[in-house]
Parts: sequence; structure tokens; C-alpha cells
Amino acid sequence: MQNSFEYGSTRVKPQRFGDWVIEEITVSEDEAKFFNMRQAFQGKHSEMITAGKFLRLMQVSTGYTVMSNTPMELKSNEIAFKNARGSVLIAGLGMGMILEAMLTKSEVTHIRIIEADMAIIQYVGNFFKDDPRVEIIHGDIHEYEPASDEQYDYIWIDIWDDIDVRNIEQMAELNERFSNHCINMNLWSMDLLGCEPEDYYKIAM
Repeated sequence: MQNSFEYGSTRVKPQRFGDWVIEEITVSEDEAKFFNMRQAFQGKHSEMITAGKFLRLMQVSTGYTVMSNTPMELKSNEIAFKNARGSVLIAGLGMGMILEAMLTKSEVTHIRIIEADMAIIQYVGNFFKDDPRVEIIHGDIHEYEPASDEQYDYIWIDIWDDIDVRNIEQMAELNERFSNHCINMNLWSMDLLGCEPEDYYKIAM
């Protein structure tokens, strides 16, 4: 890993593109304290934040933040950074934060990304167009059918905006479709939803 690399870094800059905007946000000490008190009261101890300056990706039409590089977000994606190796499949490009992290690992040889939004591909994907290890496909992971001989060392599926039990049905369907095409697979937030690991990802013995 490069000595200058900091987990959570991203190549993108504040920018409006399509139905999306990447913008810088500042979280004050008081805002972080109030937010964390509310999260603790609701039992969401894994969803805390810290004060500082961060980037977030927001959908303009809905006003909804779909991802950021806050410590809370990093924590929920850390398993993907740690487990990535060899040939990797990622569902969801976002701000390219996890892609950036995986590319610092010499053991990662190829990353195929399935991203449903062309505007995100055109803006975020452009920062990675010269890296021969990166392949970006415009498509919906729910409709993507891997070939019979398509195999990955690791699969990371991160397509949900919220940590919600309503996601579990989709997680189960995707797990069934891809578990025979990888050595190891994780789905974002499955652990926070209380899913049993052996039910939702395959680990080689």
C-alpha cells in the first residue's frame, strides 16, 4: 500500500453532474455530538460520526445523500477494503472511494464494476479510465447474469442507500445468484441488519 494513501480518500472533486452533486460538508463538534447522542438513544452505536470536512454524493431530485467519506461510512465499507484480492466484482461505483482503496492493494489484479447510472460512470469513472485493472459496465446488478465460467476472488455489493430490513430479500437473491461465482462475498450492511454471515456470503475453506 502506498504510504500516502489514507482510507477514505477519493479522486473526485465537488461537482454537479446529471441528477447528482458531490459537495463538501463540514460537521461541527456540536453537530457530531448531537447526532451521536440521537444515534445512541436509538441503539445505532455503529452509525456515529466525527467532526471534520467530508465529501458526500447527493441525488439532486430527491435531496438524498447516498454516500459519503465520513468515518461512519468508512466503517461500514471497511470489510470490502480488507477482503479485496485477485479478481474483484463491485456493484455500485458511488464516489469511487472503495475502488480507490482496493487499487492500492498489489494483490488486486482486476476490478469489474457494475453501475446503473451513466452520469456517475461518466464523471467518477473518468478518474479511473487509464487504470488497466479497472473495467466499468453500465448495468443493473439485479439484471446482470454472470457467465457459467465467470469467477471472482471477491465480490462486494453496495447498492442500498439505507440500512433497512427491506433490503434483506434483495440480499438473499443476489447472494444466491453470485455465491457460486466467487470465493468470498460481502453485501453492504448485512452485518448491521443482523444477518448470519454463513447465510449471505461464501468463504472458501
